[in-house]
Amino acid sequence: MNARSIRNKVEVLEAQLEIGKYDVVGITETWLQAGQGWELNIQGYTSYLKDRQVGRGGGVALLVRNEIQSIARGDIETGDVESVWIELRNCKGKKYPNGTNWT
Repeated sequence: MNARSIRNKVEVLEAQLEIGKYDVVGITETWLQAGQGWELNIQGYTSYLKDRQVGRGGGVALLVRNEIQSIARGDIETGDVESVWIELRNCKGKKYPNGTNWT
């Protein structure tokens, strides 16, 4: 999803998540910026954010349904691209990397 500023679209996003019952959602162009202290709190989902450090626009996020085990994987993110990476685990413990980025 390319949000072009998620702040004013949270209610729409929540409605889409309720209808679609998505497990993982990637969002680009969140337009959230470092130091603003704004979080993306969606009931039933864990949020992983990478805010734009300088300037306007950019920013990425991943939302993962709470029933799915997930952890942040900052070790595989690069400084060249705005990206957020996570690791998903299934009930057998198998690991799956997942990410989204914006250049």
